[in-house]
Amino acid sequence: MLDRSALVIGDGFTIDDGLQRLRARVLSTSRYRVPADEYVIIDLPESKILVTGCLFNKPLTYWEVVNGRKLALAQFIADERLSPEWLVPTNTTREAGFEEVATVSMLAETLDKGLRPEQVADRLATIAPETLWSSVDAFAQEFGARAHRSFDLIVCGNYLMQLRADFERAAFLFHIAAKLHPREADPLWFLGKAWSGLGDQSKAREAWAAALHLAEDEETRALINDALNGLKRDALPAG
Repeated sequence: MLDRSALVIGDGFTIDDGLQRLRARVLSTSRYRVPADEYVIIDLPESKILVTGCLFNKPLTYWEVVNGRKLALAQFIADERLSPEWLVPTNTTREAGFEEVATVSMLAETLDKGLRPEQVADRLATIAPETLWSSVDAFAQEFGARAHRSFDLIVCGNYLMQLRADFERAAFLFHIAAKLHPREADPLWFLGKAWSGLGDQSKAREAWAAALHLAEDEETRALINDALNGLKRDALPAG
């Protein structure tokens, strides 16, 4: 039987053969926005390499949205006074449209040039919803030039939903993402969540039904069906 205590890293560890060091470094959610309670990255200081997992993936053709993972990585490098030259992701390939190996300068440029969810939210907050919806084509053209994947706008929309509780402007961004990427289910899934958050079951049902039609795997279809069934239950009269 596996002794689970053998998998506990704690604050990290170092392996040193006198020529090279391998240091396991731990980022915790108490300090950084990482996708696990404790996220491990590997530092090879003599080779100036940091194995960053899924914290930073650089698309080949543009500067991706600045999500919490990228900010966490940049902050950790600064906090620990690390000086890597190479950032090695563990989940991307050039065939999928990403750099297989990135650099610190790529991360810095992404932070400077990528879409910032908080800036997008601040800008949209100054515009009345009816004005946004009447200008949807112009905004789609603008955001499409900077956000080459639906992921970018989904991150911005989720920032609006989760951190600003601004479901209508989130719906606006998810609608644009669906408009720009009409063969993808994800934008429609999140569009349904935004409409549901606004209490508009009719529009939520429409978005989720369209997402169900585009879903490519059973797990996603089951998730969407559960959401649709939940709407049906919510719509039943009490008693």
